[in-house]
Amino acid sequence: MSKAVAAQPEDEKARSQYAAVLWHRGAQDDAIRQMSTAVRLSQGDPSLRIQLGEMHLARGDLQQAWSEAEGALANDRARCEAWALRGDVQKKSGKLQEALDDYHRALSYREHFPRVQLEIAQIQTQLGRPHRALSVLQRLEEQYPNGQAPTDVLAMQGLCLQSLERHEEATAIHVRFTLRVDARLGTLLPGIVQAAVGPVTVREQHPRRVELRARSSGRTNGAIQVPADV
Repeated sequence: MSKAVAAQPEDEKARSQYAAVLWHRGAQDDAIRQMSTAVRLSQGDPSLRIQLGEMHLARGDLQQAWSEAEGALANDRARCEAWALRGDVQKKSGKLQEALDDYHRALSYREHFPRVQLEIAQIQTQLGRPHRALSVLQRLEEQYPNGQAPTDVLAMQGLCLQSLERHEEATAIHVRFTLRVDARLGTLLPGIVQAAVGPVTVREQHPRRVELRARSSGRTNGAIQVPADV
């Protein structure tokens, strides 16, 4: 890649690709220099400015990351990745409400933006709003094909439900999470949920449904229905 840059020193694409290789190798200073040159050669291409900003963010240089986000937005106000980068900077600066505003702006241009939706849910949780976090996570799960939502979405839903004292629903989510991580753990389900709902039995009712029934617990009513499409 270095030979390609030497052969075409004015090619911003070659420089940006070389920057990515250097970054992957851990040569962060050299990567930033190459990406900065690529941005200059491209006359401020928004995509390259965002990549450069993300490098600065990873290094903890929030001012430079902000500058690159603003530069990208000056060129394209509808660039959702730039609004997300602004949100990242605000979050790392401790400005959680401002971060939420920027993340929501990013979502206004891209409805399905999982990284940003997870950031919003995390901030809402930090601000003591688990019901809002849960709403975001449930919407995100709906945007995936049935049963294909990432496990971190399920895990965060479970934590929100626990905070809201919706224990049966939280247990069901945690079971789904467990099965997604390793289907072999299905044999351990009685032990996994016993602390939450008391002694249970697990049996197949339908190819796409598992029933967990508490037998002698005062903490739950009837059965917890868990979709088996996990």
